[in-house]
Amino acid sequence: MSDNEFASSPLITPERLKLDYRDALSVAPAWAGSPSFTEQDFDSNEEGLAGDVLTIAVGTSKARPGKPPTKTAWMLGVCSGAILFELTRHGNSGATNGNGGPNEKSHFRITFAGNAEDNQTVQRLVTGAGLRAKCVMNADNRRDLRAEGLSLTGGGKAIKEAREVAVAHATENARKAGADVEAYERNLWALFILHDELHLDPYGASLSY
Repeated sequence: MSDNEFASSPLITPERLKLDYRDALSVAPAWAGSPSFTEQDFDSNEEGLAGDVLTIAVGTSKARPGKPPTKTAWMLGVCSGAILFELTRHGNSGATNGNGGPNEKSHFRITFAGNAEDNQTVQRLVTGAGLRAKCVMNADNRRDLRAEGLSLTGGGKAIKEAREVAVAHATENARKAGADVEAYERNLWALFILHDELHLDPYGASLSY
């Protein structure tokens, strides 16, 4: 799947997810490799939307000398996956990178071309992390980025609202692409609202909207 094909596909809206989330996510951006769903035998699409797991393989952000390209499998809530797909509809990308060293820990980030200083870890987007908020990852599985395994604490070094920054870059790309920016941005925030209704305690995150 090319990015052009995804960009021209219908918006992934809350309504489409509620109707049939598998169909809504059947077209993915190029960076999201081999998307697949868990099989938990839910009786309804609504139950699956809240509890199913989307797994995608995400490549490293840059090649390393002497090492072949690698991809890391990450687990997401279904609505989280929809948000990441939409944030990269008109540009931007997803990538895995590490902090170096013998005990390197990998991170999954949404990357903004030409604005690397604003790159966001997915866990901050999932939890709606804001200023000075630190996101604590699932200690048992750092590749599981479902909201239920993440939490926010104070004392972080972040000086930006994760979602506000991501949406600003996404809508700027939409503007350059000649898309309906108002409809596109409205849908992004609608997806965040749906996500938090499904997964977050209203007092458990610093929400951006």
